Amino acid sequence: MQKNPQKTLTRFIGLQAMGNLTARKDTALLKKLLQGTREADQEALVAGLELLSDSDLRSSFADLSCPCLSLFGQFDTLVPLQTKLNMQALVPNIETQLFENSSHSLFISESELFCKRVIAFICG
Repeated sequence: MQKNPQKTLTRFIGLQAMGNLTARKDTALLKKLLQGTREADQEALVAGLELLSDSDLRSSFADLSCPCLSLFGQFDTLVPLQTKLNMQALVPNIETQLFENSSHSLFISESELFCKRVIAFICG
């Protein structure tokens, strides 16, 4: 990342959409949404990646007592579908939704369904 931050960002954006039918469109939209924004602080990005790599919050999920919704993309290469099953084992009353035409950026790929599902959960 430190050698070529722009290339790293481009690759990460590609990972967000990889595998679904609308990957090119989703990637283009993510890039467009980032246009004109400030470049992210490199130290903060590295720290964030390290946090993701080093953190295991499964025991914290098992202690949740509030309503919980977890959304998953069928083609997500960053969060595999096995995670959905693991979450259900940790938090038996968790609500989950599988977005069948999405990868990691399901809020882009299936934005209407995403919004409906989140609103339905909040309004309960």
